[in-house]
Amino acid sequence: MNRAPYHRKDIEFLYALGSLAVTSIQNAELVEERIARQRLEEELRMAREIQRNLLPASIPKIPGLEVATLALPSREVGGDYFDIVSITKDRTLFMIADVTGKGAPAALLMSSIHACTHVMLPMDLTLQEAIERTNSVLYENTAADKFITAFAAIYYPDRSLSFVNAGHEAPLLIRANGEVEHLEDGGPLLGIIPSVPYFPGYITLAPDDFIVLFTDGVTEAMGEAMEEYTEQRLLDLLTANSSCSPAALIELVQNDIENFTGPVAALSDDRTLIILKATET
Repeated sequence: MNRAPYHRKDIEFLYALGSLAVTSIQNAELVEERIARQRLEEELRMAREIQRNLLPASIPKIPGLEVATLALPSREVGGDYFDIVSITKDRTLFMIADVTGKGAPAALLMSSIHACTHVMLPMDLTLQEAIERTNSVLYENTAADKFITAFAAIYYPDRSLSFVNAGHEAPLLIRANGEVEHLEDGGPLLGIIPSVPYFPGYITLAPDDFIVLFTDGVTEAMGEAMEEYTEQRLLDLLTANSSCSPAALIELVQNDIENFTGPVAALSDDRTLIILKATET
């Protein structure tokens, strides 16, 4: 080899060549990262589209009942679930559920709840039996660290409801006279204990009574002072505006939560709310 010393131009050339090689490698890595990110974004977009299709596209008309809903995911894909289904002309199912975690894994569990619900709708099962079978299916097919809270109710034309609460935040029954009841009858969380019995509850609504179903993304919304919104604040707002329609109540709650939390780039948890109000006819 030529043992002649490197000249300054040689060193500058080698330095430039090395810098070019480093830049090329960095650019290649950035391209790979961008492709991976785009692929993930596309997968999440498709997952969200699937999730959106699992939720009811419209609310069936139910004589004697006015209904409004709110469903806001915390990420591209959420783990909250709700459904409103006319089983027969005399029976309407209301269901709300909250899956542990967020994102795609939670959405997959949410799809399991949807599948169980709709597979069992045509079967001649009581609400209690349907929840018990759902629990067994989820227990057999869900990881030990995953579980689901759920509340399901069937509404009848005489304004009566049967319901089962599977470890979910107890819905609020607010009577027209201001009395408040928590709908707690049922059993434990879904998917953690096999072959566990669930015990239904029963109520009858009078005109202007209303029921509020919600997930913890409502009551545990975090304010700027790192304090939770709380069920008591929700209840105070609802009772103070009990003459409003369900749609107006949901708008009031959403605005109050936003005022409480201040501006946020993304929700800290999925937020789902259903309000049912009994009417004269």
